[in-house]
Amino acid sequence: FLVEEKANDRSLDYWQQVRPIPLTDEEAVDYVKKDSLQEIRQSKPYLDSVDQKNNRFKALDLLFGYNYQRSYRKEYLSFGSPLTTIQFNTVQGWNAALNVTYRRFFDDYSMRWFSVNPRINYGFSDRQLRASVGLVYNFNRTHFTRLQIEGGRATTQYNSVNPISPTLNTQITLWYRDNFMKIYEREFVSLGLSHEIINGLYFTGSVEYARRKALVNTAGYSLRLRDRKVFSSNNPLAPDNFDPAFEPHEALLLRLALRIRLDQKYSQYPGRKYLEGSKWPDFWIVYRKGVAALGSDVNYDMLAVQLRDYYIPMGVWGRSVFRLEAGKFFNKARMQFMDFEHFNGNQANSGNPARYNNSFFKLPYYDYSTDKAFLEMHIQHYFEGFILDKTPAVRKLGWMMVVGLKYLKTPTQPDYTELSFGIDNIGIGPLRLFRLDGIVYGSPNDPRFGLVLGMKL
Repeated sequence: FLVEEKANDRSLDYWQQVRPIPLTDEEAVDYVKKDSLQEIRQSKPYLDSVDQKNNRFKALDLLFGYNYQRSYRKEYLSFGSPLTTIQFNTVQGWNAALNVTYRRFFDDYSMRWFSVNPRINYGFSDRQLRASVGLVYNFNRTHFTRLQIEGGRATTQYNSVNPISPTLNTQITLWYRDNFMKIYEREFVSLGLSHEIINGLYFTGSVEYARRKALVNTAGYSLRLRDRKVFSSNNPLAPDNFDPAFEPHEALLLRLALRIRLDQKYSQYPGRKYLEGSKWPDFWIVYRKGVAALGSDVNYDMLAVQLRDYYIPMGVWGRSVFRLEAGKFFNKARMQFMDFEHFNGNQANSGNPARYNNSFFKLPYYDYSTDKAFLEMHIQHYFEGFILDKTPAVRKLGWMMVVGLKYLKTPTQPDYTELSFGIDNIGIGPLRLFRLDGIVYGSPNDPRFGLVLGMKL
């Protein structure tokens, strides 16, 4: 579907010539009214009056964050919620962050925009102030071109996709004395670019230079004061070794990824494009390299291929989703543990259903990390209402049955498998935020059973 440029900017004479049937008096009056209302709603006095009401500071903003806007100038400023910016971990102890985002739009459809995101974090136990800033410029929505620049000093999980959220880690650390989140420090600068080359061929790449430093525990506090359980160290490879996990070093890192989507359908309007998906799965080629240049202490190459499809209709049987990835390191002359391939595990009894398509329910966070070949698979099938809707008493609850299979193969560990059976859409009315899964997991010779309660946030 395509709308040509300037298609909506025709003169009145043009429409009078091409319109096969003249407008009725009622239609003409209606268009005048709608045009007048649109002019009013886009005027500065109207938008300023709306902003004046929305920008009022409320008591709940202290808890959930505050947003300020100047709509006529298309400027927006937001401050992060203390619920997500005040955390606890065994490295920093209690730590607080100031997370601010400024965004400016340059068109009426919010397609071209610029944002600045400064972040300041202070740890009260290690007494360290860390600050970074990220800048993003979104060029357009016809080729999805985006430039990102980021730099500063920050803590980072060894698995950079953050398999455990700081909020969940705070709760588990304080209540159960389990410090699953393992972090190190990096001083870095990075540059990223994303662009759709042609329809169906999408590229994203980044380059980063970082000084990386190991961190150790400095806090042993928890709410269970009488519990003598000792926190594990901040070393993901040796939980009982409380020395720094690695020597300080520098790393020049390159990441390139190409998405191939066959027969991608789209709708294109002037200045913007909306993807409608494809009947074929997405095929990704991902290349990561540690570059031995400019004083960098790493030198490795990793190539992976991925196959993803997040919606496979099965008619009355429901729908399926899957993700399959295989990769290999074909050069590992110099590597650090954070450069390994890590898999999204979970050692808590709770999870985030939004991440279940590419994460495991019960896999330890770093036990299967590898610098060799690997194969990873995630399959889930949602029965929608095919089974539970056939039971009158259960049908009224609006629940949905989900079954899944997850598999991981690496050369250094036994094959890992998860078979899951879950009930999704648990809740009341529109607040159906929960999902409960029972999982048989582990190696074939040592199967185990566990439950995971998921909450959609």
